[in-house]
Amino acid sequence: MSDSEEAGVSGYSTPPKKKTKCGISSALRKSAYMAENSVPFSHANHLVEMQKKMFPECQIAQEMKMKKTKASYVIQDRIAWEEKQEIAKICRENRFALIIDESTDIAVSQILAILVRFYDKKRLKVTDALLDIVEVDDASGEGLYRLVKELLISKDIPLTNVIGFASDNCSSMMGSNTGFQAHLKKDVPSIFVIGCVFIPFLRLVLKICLFSFTIIFGGIFEERMLLFCTQ
Repeated sequence: MSDSEEAGVSGYSTPPKKKTKCGISSALRKSAYMAENSVPFSHANHLVEMQKKMFPECQIAQEMKMKKTKASYVIQDRIAWEEKQEIAKICRENRFALIIDESTDIAVSQILAILVRFYDKKRLKVTDALLDIVEVDDASGEGLYRLVKELLISKDIPLTNVIGFASDNCSSMMGSNTGFQAHLKKDVPSIFVIGCVFIPFLRLVLKICLFSFTIIFGGIFEERMLLFCTQ
């Protein structure tokens, strides 16, 4: 059988080119750069074409094929997956704090962002990382806690490794009886819990401003500032 006949049987008019290690590495590095710098996926089309024009004698640059579909796949299904596995491994082996926040995405679906804060032994500093994002069906404190607990169990992360918890001050998170933190304390009684401190600090600053303005300008601003402080 001739080369042309073998090519026809295999479904290719010419033998397919094998992806080189340098080519794969180049695609990964370019995708990682886009993810790190929040570059839109649509820019991948232009980056590759510009790379070919900038380095016309480079074979790797000329063979580079990565548009927005491939870039989104590499980032979301490969790099992100590896990062989540690495973060889960760190949480299995070290103590960490849990930070969660509920929101609504562009598709009007309730989602829960689950972050962890731990001491990174490689970077020698405290690091915040996204463990996962899950869709919410039951937004009650019990429902959210069940969702997070199931996620930790699925990743083989022991609850005893959780030493802290932080979130906003809504009742489903910080409720003393039915909130997320109440259910978490039943499983981890020694956990340290802290709510959002931004609003109390803001009110404190406004009260200080009110006091200063009252001293300097009299009671001109007192009524309006007091109203704003109590919102």
